[in-house]
Amino acid sequence: NNLTELTGIQSFTVTATGQPVPAPLVVETGEVASEALESVLVRVEDATCTEAPGGANFGKYKLNDGSGDAVVGKVIHTTDPSPTVGQVMSVTGVVSYGFGEYNIQPRFAADVDFSTAIAAAGVLGTTTVFPNPAAHVVTVDLGAAAGERVEYRLTDMTGRTVATGVVSDARFGLDVAGLSAGRYHLDLRTATLAHTVAVQVLR
Repeated sequence: NNLTELTGIQSFTVTATGQPVPAPLVVETGEVASEALESVLVRVEDATCTEAPGGANFGKYKLNDGSGDAVVGKVIHTTDPSPTVGQVMSVTGVVSYGFGEYNIQPRFAADVDFSTAIAAAGVLGTTTVFPNPAAHVVTVDLGAAAGERVEYRLTDMTGRTVATGVVSDARFGLDVAGLSAGRYHLDLRTATLAHTVAVQVLR
């Protein structure tokens, strides 16, 4: 089935255990169907379920963050409860390829984050970021979340954290002048809500 496989292994030796796992690569759902990501641990964020698992799709489901569909499989872990169409979620998993299709394979329950389904309808959903793209300072307007305690975390495409903080003002600025050009993710969280905004840095 055009799989990349290791075969003929007769024996092996474990040289180390308990090693830290690399952070997942944050990608858009439309990027998942890429041979370059096969066997890579990835994460898609704030994506909407466009097709629920069922018999016709062998228990798989589709997520879309606006960039195209990504298929989530169940080779390692079966998502439970099953997502429903319209639900917003974030999923981490290893990209696999088989039968002409790339799938994200979650490893365990913690890889599937349903909390963003609440956030999508919450006050954090009114957050605006400008200018975007930006070269020096990004202004974050919390909208209806103004006055609440909001934790923020800015990460690059490898999942590396480049800025963190806690704010309660209606508006704050993020200095991106020292960052490399590229796409970043701004994660915003209150005690009960979570929301992610894509930020593009120019040089």
